[in-house]
Amino acid sequence: MKVAIHFPVYKRARIRNIAMDALDRVREQFKGLGIETEVVVIGDDKDLPAVCEKRGYLHFPFKNSPIGTKFEMGLRWMLRNLEFDYFMEYCSDNILREDWAGLMAKELKAGRAWIAHDQFYIIDAATGRTHLFGGRGQSNVGRCTRRELLVKCQKHLGRCYDGELMSGMDASFRANIWRCTDQLTYLLKTKTPLIIDLKTKENINKFEGFARKTERFPPTEVVGSFPELSQLKSFQNLDHHAYNGENQE
Repeated sequence: MKVAIHFPVYKRARIRNIAMDALDRVREQFKGLGIETEVVVIGDDKDLPAVCEKRGYLHFPFKNSPIGTKFEMGLRWMLRNLEFDYFMEYCSDNILREDWAGLMAKELKAGRAWIAHDQFYIIDAATGRTHLFGGRGQSNVGRCTRRELLVKCQKHLGRCYDGELMSGMDASFRANIWRCTDQLTYLLKTKTPLIIDLKTKENINKFEGFARKTERFPPTEVVGSFPELSQLKSFQNLDHHAYNGENQE
């Protein structure tokens, strides 16, 4: 089995490198579980060719705007140039929990059509403040979709992501796949989130926009092991963050 990882990036090298470290850990975990991976980094930052060569990633150069077109062109390049069973979405400001690969591998080997998550931690990278996204919508991070669903969507709609978008690519992809297939998303349910979304001042969807809506995105603390989180100064001395896996299921 092979998973091709769609990885758009844009600037924010410090946060991007944390996300890459987390992804490299996941790839090693997948390898140990008998799952091959190939990473395609999509973007035109000047340092990306060297970064990709060092980490063993493929690089598809493409401008950042509109972001929907960047996502779609990266996906089409992957369909043309790679053989894979599952298409996995990943972003340059995320960390997957240490047990994510094992949980996802079970669903991939069971042949699920596509698997997603409905909760994640929203973290201000500068301060460590954390809020919870849960119960509404899905995260595209770590979402895995069988190749044949992408092909069907391309055939019937001509796209998987809507090209004019500057945000909302996760919902765009979900709506288009639903529209073109008979498959519903299987949600990988856990008591606490498997995903961290690191927010910086460069994000389109700012941390403050979530933090103001505490009834919808309540403040919380990180539960579970996210090893790369310790690279942030805001988390290095906080005992209540990044627990060693207690109560995380």
